[in-house]
Amino acid sequence: PMYVPPEFRLDDPAAIDELLQAHDFGLLVTAGPAGPEATHLPFVYDAARRLVEGHLSRGNPQWRSLERLAAEGGQALLIVQGPHAYVSPRWYQRPAAVPTWNYLAVHLYGTPRPVAERDRLTAQQRRLAARYEDSAAWSLESVAPDDMDRLMRGIYGFELPIARLEAKAKLSQNKTAADRAGVAAALEDRPVTNSWHAGRRWRRWRRWRRSAETATLAGMSESPEDPPSAFRRRRRLSSGSRGWLLVTLLLAALGVATLFAGGERPGQAEGIWTPGLDLQAHRAGRGLRPENTLAAVRHALETGVTTLELDLGLTADGVAVVLHDRRLNPEITRTAEGTWLVEPGPPVHRLTRRALAAYDVGRAHPESRTAERFPEQQPVEGARIPTLAEVFALAESLSDGRIRYNLETKIAPDDPASPAPEAIVAAVLRDIAAAGVAARTTIQSFDWRSLALVQAEAPEIATAYLTAERRWLDNLQRGHPGPSPWTAGVDLDAYAGSVPAAVAEAGGRIWSPYYRDLRPGDVAEAQRLGLAVIVWTVNDPADMARLIEAGVDGLITDYPDRLRTVMAEQGLALPPAFAAEADAGE
Repeated sequence: PMYVPPEFRLDDPAAIDELLQAHDFGLLVTAGPAGPEATHLPFVYDAARRLVEGHLSRGNPQWRSLERLAAEGGQALLIVQGPHAYVSPRWYQRPAAVPTWNYLAVHLYGTPRPVAERDRLTAQQRRLAARYEDSAAWSLESVAPDDMDRLMRGIYGFELPIARLEAKAKLSQNKTAADRAGVAAALEDRPVTNSWHAGRRWRRWRRWRRSAETATLAGMSESPEDPPSAFRRRRRLSSGSRGWLLVTLLLAALGVATLFAGGERPGQAEGIWTPGLDLQAHRAGRGLRPENTLAAVRHALETGVTTLELDLGLTADGVAVVLHDRRLNPEITRTAEGTWLVEPGPPVHRLTRRALAAYDVGRAHPESRTAERFPEQQPVEGARIPTLAEVFALAESLSDGRIRYNLETKIAPDDPASPAPEAIVAAVLRDIAAAGVAARTTIQSFDWRSLALVQAEAPEIATAYLTAERRWLDNLQRGHPGPSPWTAGVDLDAYAGSVPAAVAEAGGRIWSPYYRDLRPGDVAEAQRLGLAVIVWTVNDPADMARLIEAGVDGLITDYPDRLRTVMAEQGLALPPAFAAEADAGE
């Protein structure tokens, strides 16, 4: 597979479609009897049928490998290179940096199908020629029949249905806002490999986007007027590509806005791509199953989500465990004998893993607020508090290594029941490394101290900065003298009150605000700074639809089934559902 860190992931189907339409010369790779085989060749991408068409000379022995793969069900790889450019360290604000290269690339995998029938092979070549030739000036019909017969006998036509796809947009998303701005400015006046210009389109789109987002977040009941048709797909661009696919390369005259030209997005075969909107199951979907349990993980995967959002604590013996509260919650916790706790239990970080495993968290107390808030939650008797390692093992097995994780460190600067940031981060990073899931994992927290540690110790892992400005939790403390104790020394007032600016400068890749805290202009500002915006916790379908229209990159919800319905109504690609094991218990 192609190495794709999460911040470089390009997962918008419409963007990928247009990239494959615009860059139709690739490298076909197969395993031959004498080793790897590779042929550079033009192709035609058929978005509706989700396949590419191409041909090889029969003088090229690789056609026999395609024939063998077709017979045996093996896969070939087609590598497609998009725009790319050298990036000099002189363009960064930080002096101690090294050069790099920005680029877009797509890998297509599939089992080839031979195109042997003469009429189909001729039609295939006609489609290829039509992409480059004006039919009034030249067409295949102008070739003499004898010559055409000889040419057709000399080629091997094939189709490559896309069984799997990987797309990468490495566009400086891992740099600071200042560094990204420097790259964009430096590339503006420089030639870029395989580039084309779209400056006026970009400016036109941004004018529409600003006005539409302002109206939507202000609570308009009807959707804002659609943007010019050439830009409708831009609204679905996702976290890995939204900000800097269009900023770093568009402003750099790469013209990637061309990727989003055209009409509405075509349908997508489920399971080929991760959807552009990140559907996150809050506490693994606590509206439907007991929160943060293995049963909830199974059900979320069976429902179909992009990401499992989970909470993390730490035991006295240094084990990362999956639970929300820093003390055992009496609303959902019973002893091994079945007795409900009558008050919060001891701090989790003072209990061993073995002691913690004795408690049953498989149902809500019938007279609790939890039971009242989540009447659809199905109990699972005997459910225990799982370790993070156990969740990874189950989810990786059921999803075949395709699910993503958003892990929240449940620590607080003013709570004696809270473990030390260094201790919980060390345990979590250890489990992530052991499971091999760093490229699909985000770590989030209201306490930004843990995020600074992750960025220093594991910069390949994305960090999400949680924020709330509510009576029940205000980790920003806007207007208070000095920085908040939650923000690791970052003083919001030093950024003129701009939360996205503070998060970007702190090194975050994702801003995750409480959805009711969003103000008009926030989403556009965050994405302009290269941040993805993933809001929490959204359970009302009307709110979901409004936030999608506002352009957020993802939603965290207790009810993933509701969000799937809203996404389907809006024509968004849905994340694949994974078959659960027969045993739905713990």
